[in-house]
Amino acid sequence: MPKLKCRCENVIDLSPVPCPNERFLIGSMEMENVFDALDENASSAETILETQTQSVIVCDRCGRFYLSKDDDSNEYAVLVPEAAATNDVTEAID
Repeated sequence: MPKLKCRCENVIDLSPVPCPNERFLIGSMEMENVFDALDENASSAETILETQTQSVIVCDRCGRFYLSKDDDSNEYAVLVPEAAATNDVTEAID
């Protein structure tokens, strides 16, 4: 049973399929390719999704994001959400 221990000490169970704590990132160009492939050949859209997405594990206790460094690795880059008070956008940047 694969598990990931978050830095907040929460143990995230990764064995359920689909996993409620796993998300996937895909670039906008790759997503356009998926849409194009869906119109032509659904299996090529599936291949794009399988090869061009990055797994992200989300801690349901503290909200940390664990981004996989590559497909065959158990190494993650860790992102910590900012406090809610600092998430307000007060100025637009052009």
